[in-house]
Amino acid sequence: MKMMKNALIASVALAALVAMTGCSSDSGGGGGTSALATGGFLKSVNDGATSSNAFPFTADFAYQKAQHLYIASDIQGSGDINKITFAYATNEVATQCPEMTIRMGHTSLVALTSTFADNVEEGKGSLQVVEDNTTINIPAGNAGETFDIELSTPFAYNGVDNLVVEFEHSAACTNSVGIVVTSSGYVSRVFTNVVADTGSPSDVSPYTVFTFAGGVNMQDYGAGNNHSLPFGGAPVHLQHLYTAADINGSGPITGYALQMNSVSSEGNYTMTVKMGHTSSDALVATYADNSSDFKVVATDVAVNIPAGIAAGDWVWVPLNGSFNYNGTDNFVVDIEQSASSGVTNVVNAVNIGGSVRVYAAAGTATGNVDGYINNAKFRFNGVPMSVIDSNVVAYGTPLNVTTNGMQAIYGAYTLGTGAAINSIGLRVAGDVASDVTYTGANITMGHTTLSDLSSTLADNMDDAKVVFTGNITVPAGTKAGDWITLPVSGFTYDPTKNLTVQILPGTSDATTPLFYSGNGIVSNSGTFAVGDTTISGFEGSLHPQLQLGLSK
Repeated sequence: MKMMKNALIASVALAALVAMTGCSSDSGGGGGTSALATGGFLKSVNDGATSSNAFPFTADFAYQKAQHLYIASDIQGSGDINKITFAYATNEVATQCPEMTIRMGHTSLVALTSTFADNVEEGKGSLQVVEDNTTINIPAGNAGETFDIELSTPFAYNGVDNLVVEFEHSAACTNSVGIVVTSSGYVSRVFTNVVADTGSPSDVSPYTVFTFAGGVNMQDYGAGNNHSLPFGGAPVHLQHLYTAADINGSGPITGYALQMNSVSSEGNYTMTVKMGHTSSDALVATYADNSSDFKVVATDVAVNIPAGIAAGDWVWVPLNGSFNYNGTDNFVVDIEQSASSGVTNVVNAVNIGGSVRVYAAAGTATGNVDGYINNAKFRFNGVPMSVIDSNVVAYGTPLNVTTNGMQAIYGAYTLGTGAAINSIGLRVAGDVASDVTYTGANITMGHTTLSDLSSTLADNMDDAKVVFTGNITVPAGTKAGDWITLPVSGFTYDPTKNLTVQILPGTSDATTPLFYSGNGIVSNSGTFAVGDTTISGFEGSLHPQLQLGLSK
């Protein structure tokens, strides 16, 4: 199946992605002033075919409903899903599946129950219709080939929660299409062929490819050793090679993150980051020979890592540029760390073989070559920048009846991409039965070098800008886990600095709790009464979960 994925899906879909992103003037070796195109990438799940199954594309039953569960750690990505791809298990003729509705939703479950309703809308957001009562046309195909379902409405998958995909149709398909499936080892499917609230559970999981139009693409090579490069004590020059097949995407890369291998200690590092293409499958010892189009995406940026980031969490390196990855060549990340205080251990995967890393002291022209590589995340342009953690609590601030405002600091290491901010999203922590309006609300943003709030509001933002004034309405039917998104303007985020967000709710007759999260580190959040100048009621080192729309 891996051969099928790389040979068929990568070659066809990546060509489309490259064409889609070709309008950007910000190419790999140069810069441009026009808006960046949207990037994209593919993520395959359950790549281990063992059998065939026709659900949910069967001619045997008029009615059919099936839910499939995909685990976040298997997807390894986040962003807007606009296409789902399956593989033929047998040779098939052209088929139509009429009256098909497809829904997608987040869930906290790690195994489905037999009751459809219990598997979704259980605190992680609404189940959303991405195809509404339409005919799915499946072309003829041979075993091992794939077919796509283009979604009319993209689904914004957050990459933290697990994913449920639900198919329901009330008319039989013209042919039963066998798709490639495997055993997941847990309850990953519930299905029925009669109208019912419950279905039959099983461990059947279809081989599935999700196409993301913008988002965060994780390169996970498995657990590794405690390894400090590039966050070691001595200045260091480091290169890593990531293959086109592993990335499986193309377009403007605007963010780059590394994964903690152990709980972080406080550290401060100065580094320059370059990115480039290569047609080679192996790095050589001379740094300059590993790409002909290196582009600097971060120049002498400060990377400030607080103590207490949990093992497995991520640190974003603040990029003040971007790189337009072509999706065909392999990809080289070059980091030169010129100054440091402290040591931070990142996940450096156990030797994967080949020549994928070069390392030596900073300032040298050549280095040592080996087969170790850092797990990484690459943010492809086109979707909001999110701060969503799994350590979640709910608070009724700042959208409350007592007119208490809120300030919170978001460390640069949680963000990573600089751009004009055009929207802000807050994640609701409870179901909303009727409309709730906050009259005369106000949102202010500003940069800060602080890592903890001071008690004086004005001292927590160096360049405060009011980005929103007006009413905030939380509509009836909003589910716990949904986002309230507001348009904002007038503030451009500098990724080398921390971000302070202040929200004044105005007046209302109801409180809407929001999801907060944090790991006991930077970003103390405090509350205050409207008109006050000082913070009171600290909530510890927590911040509201956040989505920031970017114009880049």
